[in-house]
Parts: sequence; structure tokens; C-alpha cells
Amino acid sequence: MVLSLSLVVGVLLTGNKPANAQTDEPARHNLLRRLEHQEQARRQRIEQFRLAGKQDLEENRFSAPTILYDILPTGEPLFFTTCNLTAAQNVGTHKLWTGGELQLNLEGSNLTIGLWDAGAVRATHQEFTGRVSQIDNVGFLYTSGSNHATHVSGTLLAAGISPQARGMAKEARLWAYDWNGDVPEMAQAAAAGLLISNHSYGYSAWGMPQWMFGFYDQYAANWDEITYTFPYYLPVKAAGNDGGSGYNSADGGYDLLLGASNAKNALVVGAVYGDTLIPVPKVCVLLLFLLGVLPMTGVLNLTW
Repeated sequence: MVLSLSLVVGVLLTGNKPANAQTDEPARHNLLRRLEHQEQARRQRIEQFRLAGKQDLEENRFSAPTILYDILPTGEPLFFTTCNLTAAQNVGTHKLWTGGELQLNLEGSNLTIGLWDAGAVRATHQEFTGRVSQIDNVGFLYTSGSNHATHVSGTLLAAGISPQARGMAKEARLWAYDWNGDVPEMAQAAAAGLLISNHSYGYSAWGMPQWMFGFYDQYAANWDEITYTFPYYLPVKAAGNDGGSGYNSADGGYDLLLGASNAKNALVVGAVYGDTLIPVPKVCVLLLFLLGVLPMTGVLNLTW
């Protein structure tokens, strides 16, 4: 597990840029157009649902940043929520850095990482200066959504101006987006050459019909079609924080993956608590998006 995880992080850090598209240009164009039409239909469903006044849509019922994302054919609302736990970062990325024991001297130079999250990133933070572009022009606000996006960005690429706040790829650049309209934006970014992106959010399991757990829906299929069309593009997706929640009692509390976490061609990352002892073989990638960066503080435990 240590070797395979190091290889995954090595891909993140090297910044190699192969061509990111199949040669079938019409297929790429048709995909982008189809996803745009689906996005318009999704927004119309939400608007119709709100106009009908079918349910209280106060999203502050949740403890994490949350938005109404879509409406199921059966009428139930789907909410997006962030996926993040306070734990130690145990990836072992420091072994790949300059001076690390693997002597690979990888810092993320010449690499652009995509980030879709609950809000805009604070691009003016001292740890990001000049390396963060908010592609969808969403403005930064001091909200929980923007705070989450900013500390995820810090885990990915904080420069280490404050040594304890150094991210995994301190020389990388970031294309940042909020989570509204993520699917067509992912396809557009992949068409522009993006190779890897982070998605620390997903459907909220709150109120979710039981049949949705593990269900391969259109959202997951869209992710797979994007990665098929752009074979060098890899989205990294949080599995969620619903372990032990009891939401899917029919399967003993397991089988909790929702939406794009069921995609076949994404790298889906499980969450653990910081003091959890993982037995050998280690079956859960220990990735954490931890730093509170307003201001950026906190200690990274970079040991395996």
C-alpha cells in the first residue's frame, strides 16, 4: 500500500503533461454539448422544485456547507455537502519531496490541479500567492463553503511560508471552481489539458432513499464518460463521511457510496479518524483535507 500510494502521489507531483484527449474531436464536442444540456435541465428541476414549495429548503439544517443539487425522478431532493474530517495527514508525501528518503525531488512544479468545492478559494492567502485562479469567477466570501475550499487547497499546494502549513505539492498551480455545474466544467477543463482534480464533496446521505446507496446514477456515469473521453484526466473523489452513521441499516451500516463515488474511473478516497489503527493490509488511503487557513494554522503529521 505504501508503494502504490507513493506512486499515486508521485503522479500528482511530477507534472507530466501527456495529450489529454482522444483523437475523435466530434465525440469531444458532442460530450461537452450534451453535458451543458443536462446542466440546464438540472437547474430547471431545482427552480421548479423551489417554485412548487414542496419542502423547506433551508440548507443550514446541515452542519457542513450544503446546497440543493438536484431532484430525483421520485421527487426527493439531492443535497451536496462537503466531505472532510479532522484527522492527521498520513500519506507519506514528504518522502517524495526534495531531500526526502526516496530522492525523487518532487514538488509539483509545472502541474495544474483542479479543485471543485463548496465556494471560492482565498487566492490572496500568503501560501497561494500567484498560483490560484478562480476559473468560474466566483467571489471569495468568509463563509464555511469558502473556508472549506481554502483549507483543501492548502492541503494540496500550500507553499510552506508557515512550515507547519506546507501542502503536498507546494509548487503546483490551482484551477478553482465552486461545485455548481461541476460536470460540464470538469469536461471543459479536461479538454483544456487538466490532468487531475480534487472533489471533497458529494451527496448528503441525510434523507437519502435506501436504493440510492451504491446506485450507479447519471452523475456517476457522466464522470466516467468524461474520463473515457479524456483518458489522462483523473478526478479524485471523497467517498464521504457517513461511516457509522446508520443511514443504510439494511447492509449493516456499510454500502454507503453515493453519486460519483460509484464512478468506475475516478480515484475514490475513504476517510478515517486520525487515531484509527488500520490493520495490514492498509485498505483505506489516508488522505485528509485538514488545514484551517483563515489564518492557515495547524500541524501536519506526515508519517506513515
